Amino acid sequence: MSKDFHVDVKMTDICINKLKQGKAAGMDGVNVENLMFAHPIIVQQLAQLFQIIIHVAVVPTNFGCGVIIH
Repeated sequence: MSKDFHVDVKMTDICINKLKQGKAAGMDGVNVENLMFAHPIIVQQLAQLFQIIIHVAVVPTNFGCGVIIH
């Protein structure tokens, strides 16, 4: 993916709304419903975060962490 790719608020909002509801929260305690029903500024901030990640080409290590329960 090129660094001129742009993540905007509309794209971020569409992606959030496509996530499956009713799933367990991540390690940060945030679940899909928290994102869907949060204040719109959260979507704006997430879009900016994703744009920075693309610009610097570094994904934070903790983005790949998860908990498996069996």
